[in-house]
Amino acid sequence: MKRVTLRIALTVCVMTATAVFHSSPSHGQNIIGELIGPAVGPILQAGGREVLNRAGGEALGRGLNQNWRRGGGPGPVFRPMPSPVIRSSPSPVIRSSASPRLRPRPQPNPVSGSPYPSSSGSTVIIEERSVARPAPESRPSVTPPKNDARPATPLEPNPSVLDLALTHVVTDGPAFAAAMIRTEARSIVGALDDAIIEGIRRAGVESTDDVSELAEGYRAASQRNRLGGWHAEWLEANGDALLKLASGETLARGVAAAAVTSQLVGLSSDASFDLRRAAIEETRAALVDVPTGEVFAGSMMAVTAERLRILSNMTVITEIARVMGAERRRDLFARLQQASGRSGGWPELLTALTGVMFDGLSPPIPDLQLSPGSPSIALFNPVQTETPVYFVIDDETEFESQPGDIITADRSIVLAFDDGNGDVKRYTLSKGFFQWYRQPSGWEVRRKKGVAFEIDATASRLPFHYQLNGEPHTLAPGMIVKHESKLPPRIDFDRGLGKDDVATKVMVPGRFVVGVAAESGGLDLFPVDEGQTKREGSTTSQLAQSKWRESLAQVLNPVVTTESGYGSNDAIGALLDAIE
Repeated sequence: MKRVTLRIALTVCVMTATAVFHSSPSHGQNIIGELIGPAVGPILQAGGREVLNRAGGEALGRGLNQNWRRGGGPGPVFRPMPSPVIRSSPSPVIRSSASPRLRPRPQPNPVSGSPYPSSSGSTVIIEERSVARPAPESRPSVTPPKNDARPATPLEPNPSVLDLALTHVVTDGPAFAAAMIRTEARSIVGALDDAIIEGIRRAGVESTDDVSELAEGYRAASQRNRLGGWHAEWLEANGDALLKLASGETLARGVAAAAVTSQLVGLSSDASFDLRRAAIEETRAALVDVPTGEVFAGSMMAVTAERLRILSNMTVITEIARVMGAERRRDLFARLQQASGRSGGWPELLTALTGVMFDGLSPPIPDLQLSPGSPSIALFNPVQTETPVYFVIDDETEFESQPGDIITADRSIVLAFDDGNGDVKRYTLSKGFFQWYRQPSGWEVRRKKGVAFEIDATASRLPFHYQLNGEPHTLAPGMIVKHESKLPPRIDFDRGLGKDDVATKVMVPGRFVVGVAAESGGLDLFPVDEGQTKREGSTTSQLAQSKWRESLAQVLNPVVTTESGYGSNDAIGALLDAIE
């Protein structure tokens, strides 16, 4: 009965103390402390501090601290509870490869429950817990972002492509240029020989003399002596018979031009820059002296002249590369790109000279600043659309996406856009790779089931180290690897500049070549336009470049013959082994 009375008195006193504390905390704490201090000590030790904390607040705590000791209790230490820290829900982080940056709409801050406040505005806590209290079972208004407990795998550095190129342009560049001159010269001489043989046969039809033996003798000589050096002797032995034909003068000049051009076929790999330039200019002058018409078509001779111009520019670029390599110039790639641009631009030439894949006409995949982990959303405008698209994010921010641009977000977004026919469409995008489509019915956005892409290192002489969604990979030189991802594939790699310069990108469907960016001198990934590589033009310049690329393929992929010695030169073989 006595114990029951004490509990009732305790409850009444606590309620009374709560009301008294608002007007006079010091008076109330003395009364309560003297009355119930000795009695509530055991309750506090038994776990009742939480109840007293909410009921009495700071004033009760002070009274108990001062007066429980009077009753012989151990005197617990009461600490004020820190004010709760309320954090706002994270806004969706949206990043873009385009220049205007998205400004996501701010999200409202969540309001969470807080302990009972005292009259002074502070909060009292009677006991500090080492483990956080479980949150209520109610679902939070904002889903917390995922945390990755795994330690991040460090990126493996890539070797320096600049150091490789500076050595390659000195040791292998001049030999490659000589091989290209010989291969192109053989092709040009072959075209002249074919025209001469056909011209002799056509002239024989119009003449009473039998010229079949003359034409057959020229054809046999061209097949026996593919390395050249025979045209001058043949012209001296058969010049009189040739001049008797109606087109004899034109044919004789053509044979003389073929004799001069064949000197390039025998050009040595260690020939100096001045000797190469002089031989090419002599050949150009000899070809200009050949009349165009029925025997030598004007279009053929124009393409031949353009091919020699390309050889001349190639010789100059090769010498520029050699000098810069000997001086170990760090601006090698930028200077070579400038020289190549002035002469028409052939990334294949720079690739062969430097030993590393040189960027072509397509810009690399844009870099992105991403938080750790793969982005939740990627929105891609393919280059094939050839048109910018305008849209609004979260009903607030207008945005323009150029062809090739990609934006990413860390959480769901609301996308609104005009389809081009006056209708506004709204979608909520969450978790996936989305792509713009431009169709006759209007603009549309679709989620792709998976992102398939290839990384091509066939033109590389160095291994390529990278991470795909945090997993390390290494692509060996000369190889192609295929990847596929259901979520936006994030790729990170070291550029090979030796200063922790890391590239971070989100891959898109297609094939991408490992190459070097001229401005930075570091590694990058360049998209391959399959349609562009298959298209061939019909202009003189385009036809000449097509012939030049055919010669390049022969140099890079030789076919050894035994009759004439093509491809058997030791210097050429050493060069080809180095390039491959």
